[in-house]
Amino acid sequence: MRRQRIAKDKAILAAPKGQSTSKTVFEARNITKFFERISICKNFSTCILKGDRVEIFGANGFGKSTLIKILLKQHPPL
Repeated sequence: MRRQRIAKDKAILAAPKGQSTSKTVFEARNITKFFERISICKNFSTCILKGDRVEIFGANGFGKSTLIKILLKQHPPL
């Protein structure tokens, strides 16, 4: 029997609903973030299409929340 993972915290990136014919929901290019001399992400790019599911996972303190805040433009890159 497989155990199901239950997400305690979720971040949802959603595009406005409408009559869009584009398949691209979200696109990010060459995102880089450093804290002092430690690289959180370097030249990160992604393109999320309609119907895609995205999971971001990693150990505590590896920059998952920071990456989401950068993508939501709540935190400046670099």
